[in-house]
Amino acid sequence: MKRLFLLTLTFCLSTLMVWAQQTGTLRGKVYDAESGETLIGATVFEPTTSIGTATDLDGNFELTLPAGVYTIEISYVSYQTKKIEGVEIKAGGVVTLNVPMAAEVTSLQEVVVTAKMEQNNESAILLQQKNASIVLDGVSAETFAKTGDRDAGAALRRITGVSVEGGRYVYVRGLGDRYSKATLNSAEIPSLDPSRNAVQFDMFPSNLLDNLVVYKTFSADLPGDFSGGLVNVKTKEFPEYFTLRVSSSYGYNTQATFNQNFLTYQGGKTDWLAFDDGTRAIPAPAAGDIPSVAFASNAQVREQLTTISRSFNKNMAPITQAPFLNQRHSFSLGNQTDLKGRPLGYIIGLSYQTDNTYYENAQMGRYSFSGGALRELLYADNLRYGEQNVLWGALANLSYKMSDNHKLSLNLMRNQSGTKSATYFAGRNPQNFDESVVFESRVLNYMQRSLTNAQLKGEHYLPALAKARIEWHTAYTLSNQEQPDLRMFANDYTENNGVREYSISPSVYTQPTRFYRDLNETNIDNKLNVSIPYKAWGNESKLKVGVSALMKDRSFRERRLTYRIQNISDFKGDIDIFLADENLGIIEEGNGYTIKTVIQDDSEKRNQYDAQQQVWAAYVMTDLQLSPKWKINAGLRIEKTYMTLESLDPSKGKAELDNLDPLPAVNVIYSLRDNMNLRASYSRTLARPTFRELAPFASFDFIGDFVLTGNPNLRRTLIDNFDLRWEMFPRAGELISVSAFYKQFDGAIERALVPQAQNTEFTFRNVDNAFLVGTELEIRKALDFILPALRHFQAAVNASYIYSQVDIPEQEYALIKAVDPSQPSTRPFFAQSPYLVNAILNYNNEDKGFDASASLNVFGPRLMVVSAGATPNVYEQPRPVLNITLRQRLGANKQWAVTARGSNLLNPEYRMVNTYNGREYPYQSYRVGQTFTLGVSYTIE
Repeated sequence: MKRLFLLTLTFCLSTLMVWAQQTGTLRGKVYDAESGETLIGATVFEPTTSIGTATDLDGNFELTLPAGVYTIEISYVSYQTKKIEGVEIKAGGVVTLNVPMAAEVTSLQEVVVTAKMEQNNESAILLQQKNASIVLDGVSAETFAKTGDRDAGAALRRITGVSVEGGRYVYVRGLGDRYSKATLNSAEIPSLDPSRNAVQFDMFPSNLLDNLVVYKTFSADLPGDFSGGLVNVKTKEFPEYFTLRVSSSYGYNTQATFNQNFLTYQGGKTDWLAFDDGTRAIPAPAAGDIPSVAFASNAQVREQLTTISRSFNKNMAPITQAPFLNQRHSFSLGNQTDLKGRPLGYIIGLSYQTDNTYYENAQMGRYSFSGGALRELLYADNLRYGEQNVLWGALANLSYKMSDNHKLSLNLMRNQSGTKSATYFAGRNPQNFDESVVFESRVLNYMQRSLTNAQLKGEHYLPALAKARIEWHTAYTLSNQEQPDLRMFANDYTENNGVREYSISPSVYTQPTRFYRDLNETNIDNKLNVSIPYKAWGNESKLKVGVSALMKDRSFRERRLTYRIQNISDFKGDIDIFLADENLGIIEEGNGYTIKTVIQDDSEKRNQYDAQQQVWAAYVMTDLQLSPKWKINAGLRIEKTYMTLESLDPSKGKAELDNLDPLPAVNVIYSLRDNMNLRASYSRTLARPTFRELAPFASFDFIGDFVLTGNPNLRRTLIDNFDLRWEMFPRAGELISVSAFYKQFDGAIERALVPQAQNTEFTFRNVDNAFLVGTELEIRKALDFILPALRHFQAAVNASYIYSQVDIPEQEYALIKAVDPSQPSTRPFFAQSPYLVNAILNYNNEDKGFDASASLNVFGPRLMVVSAGATPNVYEQPRPVLNITLRQRLGANKQWAVTARGSNLLNPEYRMVNTYNGREYPYQSYRVGQTFTLGVSYTIE
């Protein structure tokens, strides 16, 4: 009996193994061809084997079939039955079949398709645009690969109406961070900047992303605090089959790589991992309270100050060291397997990259209008700057389908960035010195940023409960930005007969200083959405309701430690000697002592704060299909906001914001033809002040050369948005669209001059009148309509024209008009470009495995610094950015690819200028050089 059991077991196992070796898997998705929505419960059947299944809550299906060629039948109530012939199943292989279903017109019809359907990522984005109830634009991973964009910040420039400041801050339709918003897989993520409400998009490596979608109009199921656009960063999801991708590339920058003059400084051993190893931490003797030098008569104080002053590292000036090549490496692995008979999908991804930037002979100037002329305050034409960036990311996504109608997903993501920079310049400072005096300045900076995100999501389909679909998520995000040991050292000198006489002038500029800054923010975001289908006048429609709760908690700490110089003649020009131990602290001399240079704590509690924000929301919305051509998306969202901020200085009081806002939205879509839509929408949204803008204290912004004061009396801004858009989708992957938009602002928050301040001081105020109007054009078209020989070429062009106007606060304008009556009483929005242009030319030859892309991006002049009085504001000038990418796939299955890329090929000048009487005065000017990259990748799919 025992032998019989073993023989039977062996036979069964052998049969299963043979079956597994001789079968393959067919997976795919069934969706509505018009709306793009997935179809739940559609039948997928192979008639010769009688093997079939039904699609699950995502419209997905899976069949296990013996190796062979089959005809697959797909059917669904009220839809035309579809047959797909020639579907080849290979032993051990996975075939993906994504099937659009057309609605039944008069009688049930059968459609035969003789080719396998394959999804194209860029086409999927366009399908989403076409079928969405609101206006949106996007860019997919397919475009990232073609253009060579290394992070989300670079990729977003490809989207119509989007510009990027500093490679990381996004402006949509001319509106900056206050009016834009970012989500990660639809969960809100915090800012990493203490002064802005802006997500830094350079934190997201492109190889970990599926797509970027920008929502340009509001619907009630979206957060209500945006007007320009909401950017959703979507990370990669698990594939339908096993995938493995490894890539590596190295880049040469014409100004930085191997340059012996590259400015840097000695950092820590873990800088290559984008975080400090403690080298820049405050030394243990200085971690606590630092006594004042005023108590130097106390021997214990003298000893303590000496120990503290000598405990810091002595590096306060840049050194030169040639950097290696830029690098970029990535790895991703994904698959779908079974766990207790149910599909479990997973993907893991790793990314690591380094980049170096260097320029010299750059210009920097500061000016003031007086006496009918623009007078120079500070000028240098030999500014040198070196920057080393490290960015790595890790991603892990798991998704488990407990049944056809229930799915749970867990997404984990960690991004870490480290930037080490060194600056040096020597120039004129005629505001404080005569022309014989040279002003020198050095800055050593390190900034590390991290973002850790965990999301648990659930999707549930309840056919017995009015076919309701429930989606929920809870997300926890921890962000951190640290500036450990930001060092500034300035001095001046005169030169006579080749001999320099050095000095440090505390009355003119800050004594040598070290800053330690730490920003921490946690976000907890919970959302629940329920959608129920229903029929209106015989047409499929949908009701959607939901609630959400967002909780933010932020803390900002800053220590400012100054080298208090007792005798400025001690500085002879050599910083190393000046900071030698024998020149620091308090020197005991017999019965007396001599105070040399000592560290003093100039930190101010008023510049540090704790803040919280809670936003509770509920909404109701309907997608109402009035007829086959008319569709209305209408809804109402209610948001309850409570913000509070407290400085560590209790005398500064507390800033509070407490609002309850109804936010209506109406989007109307008229289908002119099957491939053509006309859209119109109205919505009301809002913009909240940032924590820093509410903070009731003043801080010196040494980068912008002014004092910045918060305003606890700010109120939130209300915005009325009007949009009109015509769009046509000639063929798959093609788009032609024209948009127009108008936005009216009630209580727009703007930076404003404080007239009564003794020095240049800015604060924030609500202004009565502000508006923005613009138009957008986008064309994506294959070029075979010109000549059949151009069938491998596709061109994409998008352009935007935007005009904005904001009232200058009355008191500030009175000062401007007193000096220059010709000055207007309005100005454009901060960082708003009057025009944006993107152009991309793609070549793709699948047979030869070769593709190429050339992309050009340019923006119009944009306001970057609001100046005091009648001094002209500072505008960043247009510059064209041209990139070219070539890729050749190799091997029998084209699994290998070699990529060559040229970036910033025109090497345009970065220019920020004041303009007066037709003459440009440089505020900042430099070039960053071209970068040439060669890479190789290996892919298994």
